Amino acid sequence: MALSVLLGATAALLSPPARHARVTEARMAVASLQKLPSPQLPKNAAVSWALHKFGGASLATPELYKLCSDLLIDESRKDEAGSCVPTMAIVSARGGVTDRLIKVVEAALTDIEESERLLQAVAEEQVEAVRVLAGDEIAEEVGAQIRKDAADLFGVVRAVSMLRNVPGSTMELVTGYGEIWSAMTMQAYLRTQDLPSEIGRASCRER
Repeated sequence: MALSVLLGATAALLSPPARHARVTEARMAVASLQKLPSPQLPKNAAVSWALHKFGGASLATPELYKLCSDLLIDESRKDEAGSCVPTMAIVSARGGVTDRLIKVVEAALTDIEESERLLQAVAEEQVEAVRVLAGDEIAEEVGAQIRKDAADLFGVVRAVSMLRNVPGSTMELVTGYGEIWSAMTMQAYLRTQDLPSEIGRASCRER
């Protein structure tokens, strides 16, 4: 099987060997892409990539992450001829996370401690979702990356608190991590199913 997770406006390509591509700049407008990237097909694929899109409401709970992931797994299974349907999914941030990350940035303008508290709450809830889906060992690994991301983002919002201004690019960067963490959460579950997967990215800048 081959699978790909495209996060909102940044993308993830899933085929062995598994590896994370850290996204340094998150863009929110998938619609601005004239053409989505076309990863190389697996050797045993008889058809082109199948693409799915899961919105935040579809990923609001660990149970829904599992449901969406299982749908992808079912579609990717080999047929009787031994070929497979290579599958991608564009995943949004977990339900409500984008709005909460916006509040993290807005809070930094007046109360940096509240901003930090809000950010840590979002990150820890995402880690807990990973724990429910994939168990303690994988959650420890993925959670370490999510917490590192959150620490890096807090450095960004601290700068906002000093500037007393929120550049559009800063808001996009912070909120874009909701999509990154969502893709990491889905991949964590796929790992428990022994599914080769990889998170990559696609730039959403207009050409």
